[in-house]
Amino acid sequence: MTRPSAPLLRANVLAPVLAPLMLLVALTLATPATALAQRVDVLTWQSDSAAAASYRQTTLRHRPEIATYDYGAVFRALLADLERSPRWTHREPVYADLHWALGEIATRFDAFDATVRSTDDVPGAVERFLATTPTGLFQQVGEGWFRDEHRVTFEEVEALPDSQALDFLERQHAVERLLTDFRAPAREHTLRAIHLAAERWRTFVERGRSAYPWEVWLNDRAPFRVRYDVETPPRRQWIVAHPELGVEVSTSGRWLSDGTASEALLVHLLGHVWYRWKQPAAPSAGLGWHGLSLAATLQNDVGPGFGVTAMYGPVVTAGAIWHDADGDGRWLERPPHVVLGIDLYRLARGAREDVPRALAKRAAVATAITAAAPAPPPERE
Repeated sequence: MTRPSAPLLRANVLAPVLAPLMLLVALTLATPATALAQRVDVLTWQSDSAAAASYRQTTLRHRPEIATYDYGAVFRALLADLERSPRWTHREPVYADLHWALGEIATRFDAFDATVRSTDDVPGAVERFLATTPTGLFQQVGEGWFRDEHRVTFEEVEALPDSQALDFLERQHAVERLLTDFRAPAREHTLRAIHLAAERWRTFVERGRSAYPWEVWLNDRAPFRVRYDVETPPRRQWIVAHPELGVEVSTSGRWLSDGTASEALLVHLLGHVWYRWKQPAAPSAGLGWHGLSLAATLQNDVGPGFGVTAMYGPVVTAGAIWHDADGDGRWLERPPHVVLGIDLYRLARGAREDVPRALAKRAAVATAITAAAPAPPPERE
C-alpha cells in the first residue's frame, strides 16, 4: 500500500483551519478604513468623569468661579483650554464650530458678569439675564448642535478620530451642564414665584371682599379699572350695588337702650376697599382689608334708609343709616340706626348652612349694643 507524502498530509490537515482565517483577512482588507476608525457612537456615548474636559473635572477646577457665579470666567477659561488642546490642529471644521460656540457663550456672559457684581439678588439677576439672552446654544437639536453655518452633526463627530470625537463630546456636554446649573436658581426662583402667586390668588379669592359679576366687570373697565397681574391680585376694589343681609338697630327714643333690632336688606351703593397682606412673603398668613361705602337699607317696618358703612375684613360691616319715617323730607332730624351687614355672596358661595347662625350672631350683637347702653334718667314727676 502506498503511503501519502508528508506535504500532502499537512495540507489536508491545515486546510480547515486556514480557510476561515483567509476569509477574515480578505474581509478586513476589503473594509474601508473609515469604518474601522469609527468606534465612537454619539447616541451611546457616556461622559468619562476622569477626562480633563469632562463636566466633573471642569467643575472641580473652576469651583471658586462657579461659587461666585462668575460663569463668564469659566467659559473664557474653557475657550483658552480648547485653543491649547494638542488633540486639534485648528484646521478641523468641527473645531472651528466648537470654538465659535464657546466664544459666543463667553461674549454673552460678559454683560452678566458686570451685573452680578453689583447686586445681591443673584436669582433675580439670572432671571433678568435669561429673559434677554439665549443660553441654549449647546443643547442638542435633532442630530446635532449649534446652528446655521456652525451646525455640527452626529455624523461629523463620528467621522472624527476617536480622540477628537471624545474631546468634542466631553466639552459640549460640560458646557451644556454648566449652563443648566446656571439656570437652576432662576428655575427655582420662578417656581417659588408661581407657587407664591397661586397662594396669593387662592387667599384673595377665599378671604377677600366678594364681588358680583357686574362688580368684576366694572373693576376691569375705566374709570373703575384696578391694576392686577398674574402674580399679584388687586390691591383695591370698587363696591357697586352690592346687597347684603343686615340687622338694623333702631331707637324709639333718645337712648340706645330703647332700640329694637330688625332684619334688613343692606345695599352698598358705591364703595371702595383697600387690601393689605399681613405677611407679603407668606400670603396664607392672612389678607386684611378695610373700606367705606354709601349704603341703603330696606326693611318692612320703615321706609328706605340711606347712610354710610365701614368694612373691616370679612367679619365687620357696620354703619349709620337715616330714615325719613314720617315722610317730611328731614332725614337727619332723628338719630341714625346702627346697621350690621352679612356678606350674602360669601355665604351663598360655600356656607349656606351658616346663614341662620350668622343672622343670630348679628342679632345678638345688636342686642348687646342696646343692653350695654346706659339707661335713661328717671323722668321728673
